[in-house]
Amino acid sequence: MLIGMRHGRLRIALAGVLLAAALAAAGCGADRTARDGYGNDGYMGLSRSNPHLPITGTAWSYRRDNAFAAELLSGLKGIRHIRITRTGGSHMRVHLDIDRSLSPEEAQRLAAQAEAILKENFPRYRVTVSADRD
Repeated sequence: MLIGMRHGRLRIALAGVLLAAALAAAGCGADRTARDGYGNDGYMGLSRSNPHLPITGTAWSYRRDNAFAAELLSGLKGIRHIRITRTGGSHMRVHLDIDRSLSPEEAQRLAAQAEAILKENFPRYRVTVSADRD
């Protein structure tokens, strides 16, 4: 009777060791595949699939967006200075100092043109443009 109990425990222990070895081998193989296939980007390859596709609305920095907005508006004649501020992250407020040589109607038209340009190039922001003749 004692010998039969020993064989039963030995079989259970052997089965446990084989199961642990199989799980360890399977786990190591999956880890290696993920590491080799996706790199160490933290997104399982999502960020490497298209590096220029924004994952969130704030994928690009506000500084880069401000610089691009100022670059777009710098081509418009009559703007002396551009100030860009944000409220709530998704609201871009742009204030333009417009040259006094422009009439009030021309200044208003210039501000509307600037707002249209920014809304077209920054659809993820609510854009508000205000202007003063300097």
